[in-house]
Amino acid sequence: MDAGVLAGVQEDRREGAVKLPELIRIGPHDVTIKAWTSSEANSHGASGWFSSAELQIRVDASQPNTVQVEVLLHEINHAIYQLFSLAQDDVEEKTVGAFAVGYTQVFRDNPQLRKWFDAMLRK
Repeated sequence: MDAGVLAGVQEDRREGAVKLPELIRIGPHDVTIKAWTSSEANSHGASGWFSSAELQIRVDASQPNTVQVEVLLHEINHAIYQLFSLAQDDVEEKTVGAFAVGYTQVFRDNPQLRKWFDAMLRK
């Protein structure tokens, strides 16, 4: 992997693995990201999890790269949904618009997250 691409993203000990970013900003909040082991994920019955009370995302880091990216995006979706105060009865355009604003902000304010996505999807 290109060292320039990985600046600010630490290499994991597993061959070709890239450590998750430790912190990202979603809206006005700093959200921590923690790696789950497969046994922790299995005990929760999920590959990922978001807590708005703890402002924390957890991702099963034992999964293949593409699965980790999918899971992290899924959990960021939950964070945007909750932190941007969307409700179940919101219409599609409001929901889609909020996600567009949310992702624009998340990608703009978190270059280390973009680097992680790029490194994880290079294989």
